Amino acid sequence: MIFYMDGVHLPKKEQAPKDFPNISEALIRLAKKEKFNAVACEMSAHARGYVKGEADSLGVYPTDEYVNGIKIMSIHEFGRSVKGSGKIIALNV
Repeated sequence: MIFYMDGVHLPKKEQAPKDFPNISEALIRLAKKEKFNAVACEMSAHARGYVKGEADSLGVYPTDEYVNGIKIMSIHEFGRSVKGSGKIIALNV
């Protein structure tokens, strides 16, 4: 699953939307699955204030804003995520 542009708001934890379904619980369940991989675009997440520092040695940017299991990475890492996947869901609201 890829979160891009305004889609990077979707994995924000503790949301309580009034007019839309809250997908946090579904993302938490999915993130626990062995083969599930969810990545948010670093540029989009950074522009919206979700990135909280520099990338680690694996290219994952830190955040305390997202539900566990959702990674923020450079868009250049998306290709690697896509390469080994059977299904891709891109959320860019």
